[in-house]
Amino acid sequence: MRKEDNTLPIPRLWIDDAIYHIINRGARKEPIFLNNIDKYRFLLILTEAHHKYQFKLHAYCLMNNHFHLLIQSATHSPSKIMQTILQRYSSYFNRTYQTHGHVFQDRFHAVHVDQENYFLNVSKYIHLNPVVAGMVAKPEDYQWSSYNSYIKNTQRSHPFIETTKTYACYQHNPREMYRKFVEK
Repeated sequence: MRKEDNTLPIPRLWIDDAIYHIINRGARKEPIFLNNIDKYRFLLILTEAHHKYQFKLHAYCLMNNHFHLLIQSATHSPSKIMQTILQRYSSYFNRTYQTHGHVFQDRFHAVHVDQENYFLNVSKYIHLNPVVAGMVAKPEDYQWSSYNSYIKNTQRSHPFIETTKTYACYQHNPREMYRKFVEK
């Protein structure tokens, strides 16, 4: 795809096994998830991509017009992973709502997360998104994020959420310590 000034986009650099905060929003800031079925479909596509590419998903949050992922991959670039996810979801969205064209605004935004304290702050930021947006009072009340995989003794709803790196930042009672960190 060419940019408006007729130059090719700069290829993204990928650092093997690095962690990236991935953000993408709807075209024209329009909603990309119109209901819970759409969010469930996105998670299904994310799960299928996880099985295919074997990346670590440290955190996620699906908002109405954007999403956040905190991913790490040793074998495939985030660009390849996101290409699969975004193409599949765009096809689903356009087919379901009988629309055409771009679902997402521009290319996804990726920020390299290279320090432990930055990692924890990005995870906190992702999990607090619905609270800051006024959608819920507490992050555990929002079902479309990975927060409950961290604070509850269950991986049932999101079995591939990787909590080990976050828990390793705390010596004692990591669930409670992470909850206090996020909710303070």
